[in-house]
Amino acid sequence: MLCENKKVMYIPIFVQVAFEDRYPNAEAVRISLNKKQRYVFQFYNNNVACKAVFDKQANWIVSKEVINELDLPLAIVNYLKKKYQNDYQIQKIIKIENDQEINYRLVVQQKNTCYNLLLKVTGREKDNYQAYVV
Repeated sequence: MLCENKKVMYIPIFVQVAFEDRYPNAEAVRISLNKKQRYVFQFYNNNVACKAVFDKQANWIVSKEVINELDLPLAIVNYLKKKYQNDYQIQKIIKIENDQEINYRLVVQQKNTCYNLLLKVTGREKDNYQAYVV
């Protein structure tokens, strides 16, 4: 794993292994320690900008990745069409995943106004999925 740290820091091998097991295609990896003393990995996975957080016991906490509109769940697409009457542009989408849920942070522009949304998809049946602002 290529590590491009500005400061030299000790990263336990089991944390590195946990990261490499979860993201075997990671490139241009930068690692830092956040305020909660968790390891933050910033990297590219299959040419997609990503961030992943692991605790000191090598447990995966959360990951974030930039995705495009085609990768959004249909429920979110339908929510946006209904909410903004097809008169919007998506500026940025970040998929946020942890072991319990997946959320999507979107920057949506409608005319001259930008909205920063955090959307969650719920439901198990294909036709019952709903998107709502968290």
